[in-house]
Amino acid sequence: MTEPTATHPLAERVRRLKLPEDLDRSPRRWSQRLPWLLWMATLVVCLILAWQLSRYASSPSGSSPQAPTATIQAPVEPVTSEKPSPGTIVLEALGYVVPVRKVQVSPKVGGQIIRLYIEEGKHVRAGELIAEIDPTKFQHERDRRFALWQQAKARYELLKAGNRPEEIRRAEASWLEAQAALRQAENDWKRLRLAGRVATPEELDRSESVLQQARQRERALYEQLELLRQGFRAEEIRQAEAEMLALEAAYRDAEYDLQNTKVLAPIPGVVLSKRADVGDMVLPNVPSNLSASICDLADLRNLEVDVDISERDLRHVRRHQRCEIRPDAFPQLVLNGKVSRIIPQANRSKASVSVRVAIFLPEDVELLPDTRARVRFFAEVLEGR
Repeated sequence: MTEPTATHPLAERVRRLKLPEDLDRSPRRWSQRLPWLLWMATLVVCLILAWQLSRYASSPSGSSPQAPTATIQAPVEPVTSEKPSPGTIVLEALGYVVPVRKVQVSPKVGGQIIRLYIEEGKHVRAGELIAEIDPTKFQHERDRRFALWQQAKARYELLKAGNRPEEIRRAEASWLEAQAALRQAENDWKRLRLAGRVATPEELDRSESVLQQARQRERALYEQLELLRQGFRAEEIRQAEAEMLALEAAYRDAEYDLQNTKVLAPIPGVVLSKRADVGDMVLPNVPSNLSASICDLADLRNLEVDVDISERDLRHVRRHQRCEIRPDAFPQLVLNGKVSRIIPQANRSKASVSVRVAIFLPEDVELLPDTRARVRFFAEVLEGR
């Protein structure tokens, strides 16, 4: 009886120290419910956002106090039917001053420069002598071709004029002499035939042979006389004429090369850069590392501004549109101009189009190529300028 009574309090205390089953299972229950709770929270947030957006769309002003403060909208420019006033600036862009006419002066023949008459910055007139190339080789070639041309020309004139009267008379005299010899041979042959038995067979054969030779000689001299009277054949005359014309063209070509040893300025302008000097070899027609040009020449009284206009702004630009140019080299200077041309091809990499603005340059103002200038485009269009 005492044993159960002693063990009963100890067993009771051990039973009380065990954790409840509900506490052991609670973490597992929360881990199973957490995804459902997150899904429900996301659904609630989406419903709230949809409700707010529907209220914003249904409001007459397109906005409400509960609407989001930042919205993405495409920029819309106001469309008006009124044209801008003549003095309105529709566009402003930066460009570079370029000459309308810029040439690279190269000789038409290659050779060594023996004289040079230019320096950078020198003003030259059209046709003014710029440089001279050694003409020795070209002179010899010109003289050689001239001699060949004169030889062919003399032969053509000889064939075209025909034979001389003296040659015809001489051929006629030879033919008459051959006729007389033929008659004499015929008489000798007939006399031997009539002699009968007196003439031997050898004498008859010899007489007949002489007669045949006389006939052939007379016929040959007669044909030669007729050829002299008729002159040369038309085909020979045309061939001689063609040879003469070909050699004349070769001579003119050599003369042209000789004249081009003097290099002349093709346009009036200013020497921008000198690319060769006395003693240099210039070979414009041969691919090599040698210089192919003598200088760069540009007309600085006829200038333009090359401006890259974005494709979005191209609608503001028209031909003959009035412009103002402000060169960076002279900030206080304002020059008038107009849009002279719009290059009909866009630049893919820049998404722009090149526009040229002509400058109405006063006499006392000088601008340098490749300097920067700011251009203002106005709404009006200039006519008759």
